[in-house]
Amino acid sequence: MTINHSNLDCCLCGLALGSPYRQLARTLSQDLAEKAPNLSFVVLTDNPREFGNLNNVIAIQHNHYFGYRPYNDKVFVLEAALERFSVAIQVDVDITLTENILEKINQPWPPGITAMSQNLLEHTQKNNIGDISSIEKLAQKLDLRLEEVRWVGEHMFIIKRDNGKEKEFFALWKKLAYYWDIHKLGAKDGTLIGLAGAKVGWQISFEHWQPLNQCLEHFDVHLQLKYSKLKEFLDRWSYRSRIVRAHFFALAQSEFYYK
Repeated sequence: MTINHSNLDCCLCGLALGSPYRQLARTLSQDLAEKAPNLSFVVLTDNPREFGNLNNVIAIQHNHYFGYRPYNDKVFVLEAALERFSVAIQVDVDITLTENILEKINQPWPPGITAMSQNLLEHTQKNNIGDISSIEKLAQKLDLRLEEVRWVGEHMFIIKRDNGKEKEFFALWKKLAYYWDIHKLGAKDGTLIGLAGAKVGWQISFEHWQPLNQCLEHFDVHLQLKYSKLKEFLDRWSYRSRIVRAHFFALAQSEFYYK
């Protein structure tokens, strides 16, 4: 695969697991080629060969790792992106661009996370997602005051390298994702991103986020997808295997995961 490396030290990145999402990522890559020329698109996917003819895509092999749905697999996407670029813009692949975004992304992003965010406790209560007592328990394990933690909007957010602190953040996000799987907690990745970010000392920035977000149209394709009974059965089976793996991982840190 021939990669057209961008002069920008910045990239878009996303997750494309399964045929519908691979097609969406291919469509987005074509949109980017027109409206954000020379911007690289890092894609973690279960079939990199499908992206072999797209010069703006860096396709990396990845298989579903966390959860029933791969929300927390974004951690691997961002790790891969920040190994190659200083700034990674994480997006859901079911988006389209309404205009050229190069000016919007060429900003002095602060180190750490830039995102739409809300108070985690208020967001969880308002939207009835996740179990408050479980989230409070997890915050206590991290020596965090839950009322001071921010929930991070997952559909589009930016992370800029922070002198290696991002590696600490990724390691903690993975640790929390294992905890989430073991205890089968319901909230999505924005909760864990907020907790991990707070623990490493990041303040969630909002500067420059809104102008970029206004250029993205999000379709929420996951609400429209219909799966066969066979796929649903295989998904449940695979999910059980991921839970077993999480328990094996947790044995070395049983106090954190089970007490």
